[in-house]
Amino acid sequence: MLYRSEDNSAQRIGNRSSRLGYAFSKDGMNFKKCRFPVLYPAKDSQFEQEMPGGCEDPRIARRENGTYVLLYTQWNRKVPRLAVATSKDLKSWTKFGSVFKMAFAGKFFNEPTKSVSIVTKVVRENQVIAKINGKYFMYWGEKNVYAATSDDLISWTPILNSKGDIQVLFSPRAGFFDSELTEVGHLQYLQVTEYYSSIMEKIKPEWKAIYVIRQMRTVSVKHYLIAKIQQDY
Repeated sequence: MLYRSEDNSAQRIGNRSSRLGYAFSKDGMNFKKCRFPVLYPAKDSQFEQEMPGGCEDPRIARRENGTYVLLYTQWNRKVPRLAVATSKDLKSWTKFGSVFKMAFAGKFFNEPTKSVSIVTKVVRENQVIAKINGKYFMYWGEKNVYAATSDDLISWTPILNSKGDIQVLFSPRAGFFDSELTEVGHLQYLQVTEYYSSIMEKIKPEWKAIYVIRQMRTVSVKHYLIAKIQQDY
C-alpha cells in the first residue's frame, strides 16, 4: 500500500510537505510501514514542481508486464500538476514529470490538474491497465471530470472540444449528492456512471462502453463490501 503522509503536524494544512510512504500486510488488515518514504520531493528534475508542497494523491495501476504506473499530484503551492512515475516493486520509482507537459506544445502545463483514474480490465483474476481503441484512457479532474489518452502511459493528451478547450465530461449537479464536487477516484463519483453514460455517448459513441465497464466494476466492488460488512457483523 502507498499512502500520503505530511511532515510537521504543528503547521496548519497547506503549510506542510507531503511524501508517499510504503506499507505491507499479510492479511490486508494489519499493515507495517517502512521507515522512509518511497516517493518524495528530492533534488532531481522534478524538484521545482514538487517543493515545498510535496507529492500527493497516489493512484496506482499495473501493466500486464508487472510494471506499476503511479499517477500523483505535484504540489509546489502554486499550481497542482498531475505527474507520472513507474516502478517494478512499489519501492523504487522513476519520475517522468507532468503528464501533460508535451500535449499541444505545453498548452496545459500551467493549468491546475489533479485526481486521476486509469481504465483497467481483469486478466486472469488480475486488474491491469487496458487499452480502448488502441490507446490508454484515463479520467481526471477535481470538480469537473475530464479525460485523456496516451500511447505510452507517460505522455497524455487531454480530450478537447470543438473550441480547443478541455472537454468537460460531467460536472456537479445542483440539488444532488454531487452538487459540490465530482472527483475521479471517489466512490460517490463512480456510482453515477450509468447516469452519465448517455452523456458520454453523445460526445463520442465508443466512450459509452468505457463507462459500462467502470459501472460493472463499481457494482462488483460495492457488492463485495456489502458482503464483507454482513459477514463481519
